[in-house]
Amino acid sequence: MYQKIDEELRQYKLFKIQETENKLKKYNKVYNEIKQNNILKLSKNASSNIIVLLSYGVALFTLILAICFLFPDAIMEALEIEFYNEYERKEAYMVFKILAITLFFTCLIFSIVGILLRKNNKKRNHIFNLSVLLEDVMAFMEKSSYEDKRKYEYFVDSIAEREKVANQN
Repeated sequence: MYQKIDEELRQYKLFKIQETENKLKKYNKVYNEIKQNNILKLSKNASSNIIVLLSYGVALFTLILAICFLFPDAIMEALEIEFYNEYERKEAYMVFKILAITLFFTCLIFSIVGILLRKNNKKRNHIFNLSVLLEDVMAFMEKSSYEDKRKYEYFVDSIAEREKVANQN
């Protein structure tokens, strides 16, 4: 009866050690895929932040130009443009409206690019933090696995010692 219980306990402890090692292999594989150096993360974020600022700057500039083109009379007065007939005047108004619409869409595109780059930076930071956390978890699991192996060896040794004593009596 004791032998059966000891064998079940030994099998359970061995299974637990093997399960921990399998999980460690999986974690290590994922960690190697997402691992980033801190310097690499900072350089990517810095370059990406510069592009975000440039994108927002271009978006703001195109927005200001688009708003200016919505008031063609003021632009024509500032540039001192005179028209010979009404057809040229309507044509100029149409060109300014098309330019304003085009600049609004350009502003929208650059704003979306800036927003997407900011979100990308946040995700990159989260992935970096997860890789650090995963590294800590793996270190803890390795230590735990080592302790479990040591306990398993003590357990197997104690079973062998007990059987040896029982066989001598």
